[in-house]
Amino acid sequence: METTATELTEVKSANTDCEKVINILEMIIDDEANPEEQQYFYNHLEDCTSCFEAHKHQKMLKSFLKMNVKSKDVPVSLISTIKKIVQETA
Repeated sequence: METTATELTEVKSANTDCEKVINILEMIIDDEANPEEQQYFYNHLEDCTSCFEAHKHQKMLKSFLKMNVKSKDVPVSLISTIKKIVQETA
């Protein structure tokens, strides 16, 4: 999985289309991209092996993290404290 960052850097320097694809990669992985971005992204992957590999690695990483990182319940007081501090600093 160490190669992902290197591959992303190589892809980003390849051309501006790849740059655009890498910029929306996280939105694609998180299902946050709009339909136009999704279409552009998947059309690009059909022709670009580097971006396809970067996408594959990101999906594998997200899947690995989802399976191995467990969320824990936190006290309600902690949530309230954090919200209060954020509101005070905003």
